[in-house]
Amino acid sequence: MFRKILVLTLFIAGTAILATPAAAQANGATNISIDLPSMVILYYRTSVELAPTEAVMQTLIGEGSDSISGAGVTLTDFSGDATIDGSEGGYTAPTTVQATIDNFWAVRSLGSGNTTVAVAWNTGNPTATLTNPGSDTIDLTALQTQAATGGTWGASDSFPSTGLGAGGPMQGDVRFTVDLTAADTAGVYGGASVMITATSP
Repeated sequence: MFRKILVLTLFIAGTAILATPAAAQANGATNISIDLPSMVILYYRTSVELAPTEAVMQTLIGEGSDSISGAGVTLTDFSGDATIDGSEGGYTAPTTVQATIDNFWAVRSLGSGNTTVAVAWNTGNPTATLTNPGSDTIDLTALQTQAATGGTWGASDSFPSTGLGAGGPMQGDVRFTVDLTAADTAGVYGGASVMITATSP
C-alpha cells in the first residue's frame, strides 16, 4: 500500500514539470508624436460703458473760475457792466480727449510664431459715431491697441505665443480719441463697437 502511493505521487509531480513549456516573446518599439494645431482663445466683454466723473470732465475742458476786474463796476449804486461773455478763462473745445481702457482683451495662444491682436471699428471705417436719443453725436477716432506688457500702440500688436498652461493669458489695452464738440446734451451715447481679431500662425 505504501509503495503504490509513492509511485502515484512521483507520476503526478513529473507530469506537472513537463506541462510548463518555455515562454515565447517578441519585442517592438512604437514612436509617439503629437501634432498640435495653432490655437487662439480670445476673451472680451460684449459691452463697456464709460462714465467720466465731474472732476474728470472739468479737467478735460480746462475751464475754471475767472475773476472780474473792477473796471466799470460801481457798488454804491449797483450799476455798471459785469457781463460774462463766456470767452474768458482760456476755454478750449475738447476735440482731442483720449479715452484709454485697460485690460480690454485677453488672449491665450498656441502657434509657430507671434500672436497678433488687431482692433478696428466694426463699421470698417476709421471713425465711429455715438448717438444719444436727441440725435447729438460723439465721434470716436484713432483706435489703437497694445499688449499690456509694454507693446507698441497701433492698429495691432504682436507678442510670443502664451501657451495653454497656467501662466495666464496676454492682456491688452485699447485707446481712442473722443470728440465732444457736437455733444450738446447729457445722457447715454451709443452705437459703436470694436472688432477684435486675434491671429496665431
